[in-house]
Amino acid sequence: MSISPTTTYQLPLESTRRSSVLRECLNLLLILIPAIFVATVNLRLAYDDAFITYRYAYNLARGDGFVYNIGEWFMGTTAPLYGLLLGVLGFVFGPDTIPLISGIVSGAALALAGVGLYLYGRIHQQAFCGLLVGLFFVSNRLLPLTFGGEMLFQAALIIWGFALYRMGNTLLAALLLALATLTRMDSVLALGVIGLHYLLTRRRIPWRELLVVWLTLLPFALLSWAYYGTFLPATLDAKLAQRDSGLWSSFLRGLFEWIMAFTIQGSSTLFPTLPAAPSAIRFVLFVALGVPALLLFRFWLLPLAWIALYVLAYMVLNVPFYHWYVVPVALGLMILAGCGVSGAIELIMRGYRHWRGEGGAGWITSGLSMLCVLALAPGLYAQLAQTQAQAGANPAELLYEKTGRWLETNTSIDASVGYFEIGRVGYYADRRMIDPLGLIDPAIAPSVARKDLTWAYRAYRPDYILYNQQFSGWFGAMLKEPWFRQNYRQTAEIEQPGYLSIIVYHRENRRTDAADIPR
Repeated sequence: MSISPTTTYQLPLESTRRSSVLRECLNLLLILIPAIFVATVNLRLAYDDAFITYRYAYNLARGDGFVYNIGEWFMGTTAPLYGLLLGVLGFVFGPDTIPLISGIVSGAALALAGVGLYLYGRIHQQAFCGLLVGLFFVSNRLLPLTFGGEMLFQAALIIWGFALYRMGNTLLAALLLALATLTRMDSVLALGVIGLHYLLTRRRIPWRELLVVWLTLLPFALLSWAYYGTFLPATLDAKLAQRDSGLWSSFLRGLFEWIMAFTIQGSSTLFPTLPAAPSAIRFVLFVALGVPALLLFRFWLLPLAWIALYVLAYMVLNVPFYHWYVVPVALGLMILAGCGVSGAIELIMRGYRHWRGEGGAGWITSGLSMLCVLALAPGLYAQLAQTQAQAGANPAELLYEKTGRWLETNTSIDASVGYFEIGRVGYYADRRMIDPLGLIDPAIAPSVARKDLTWAYRAYRPDYILYNQQFSGWFGAMLKEPWFRQNYRQTAEIEQPGYLSIIVYHRENRRTDAADIPR
């Protein structure tokens, strides 16, 4: 019985297609399994500043407007789109679910970012390089500490924007990058990189893509102007005031010290107690190999250009470093690490092809790739195990939540509370907050620049002032000042094992004449 030519041709084609699908599924699972694990164990983890956005979302969800303090129309969140998203979801599922919703969004963003990185490598015919970059990124120990905030959400939008742009879907890429800009304004740097690349490679202005960007940004800008009197979030002034005070570490030093702390135990003078990630030192070698390997994987230069501009912009502004700023930098390092490992295998295979030709090269490449993943597995597993071991709230976070809940229970609904870390405390207290760092009040930033961190307390005389003994160097002198001693008395002390307590002071004399307020 003879076999027709059509049949003999279709069978290997179908077999190849099935093999390709199986390989794709395995690659995606290698990224999704650790991403889902990291998301699951960190689902309820969030840093303190993320709760500022949560409170904006909470007030929106219960119908009080997209504000921090009800009635005070000031854009004090750096992540307006993220806050609006949480507010809408909080309206659907209940305002009290907002922290959990944010954890779910962070986990989904981490997984989507990893898949997007794999896709970016695959569309450039370097699937294994994309796989390593995605795998390194989702298992990176720096990222769980940014859960709950907007940075992973922003990163996922930008990564997929780059991937879609390289696939030729420039309109959808423009939309995602515009949404990333509404999430954090520094995403405009990614828009600029892609816009310049488009202009240089296609030699024409991307009018349709620019229209998509403007139609996405313009409604928000107009509404922001109508409600807040400004087109942009106003938090940059507060950060620049912190810079001018000289009380905070610079962006570059903080970034370097933070990465060092997670690479070599005890190497950081700013963060000496942070636990280094297991096998993180290996990534120093991988990153070093990745720099020359970019000659083989030049397609990564596009997202790396965005990351370089991001670092340069923050260096020029010289704003203080906050640990969630590390996300784009961690992405850049993992891109280089993935290129370093993939480049080593590529050089081995080039040597093989030079001496032995193409015979068996495909099988050897697949075998080397599998051995590489197996060799990396113990180190990646150790990082995931450490992520699980250190998941959960630390004593300071527990203390802040306990303090906020005490205020909600023991103070009147119209009470005002002064504290300089307003995230968890303000969210759980649900009281009008007086923030001496000026994140939610533009009138306060100039005093911060003058190193006068108690001006807001003297000017507004909140009903309650929280004193954290951990920061006595900044606020300890306030306890001896006449205006404080004459008006405030200790009313409670909130304790939490493993952390110094917070003392609650209550203002006994609620009458304050303007002439009595020291300026």
